[in-house]
Amino acid sequence: RSKKLKYIHAWRKVSSIIFVATFAAVLICSVVAAAMASPPVAAALAAATAIPIGSMGKWIDSLWKNYENALKSQKELINTMQVGTYVAIKDLDSIRVLI
Repeated sequence: RSKKLKYIHAWRKVSSIIFVATFAAVLICSVVAAAMASPPVAAALAAATAIPIGSMGKWIDSLWKNYENALKSQKELINTMQVGTYVAIKDLDSIRVLI
């Protein structure tokens, strides 16, 4: 694996961990704060804050995944071009030997 792929993979894990921790903290704080006020408000507030943070985490993870896939396809293309270049150089060498 290349350095860039390792870098992307690491940042993808880090961002997932950050969002899970943030999600848990917001959920716990909102439940505690709302439970002090009134229990029905606690349930509504917890549900309302859980949805945007969870979907935002999924969105950022999909951005990292798309970037990782683009980098992989770019690497495959470069490898294919290198093989083609190697074959062309070998063909030119064999033509040079014949002349």
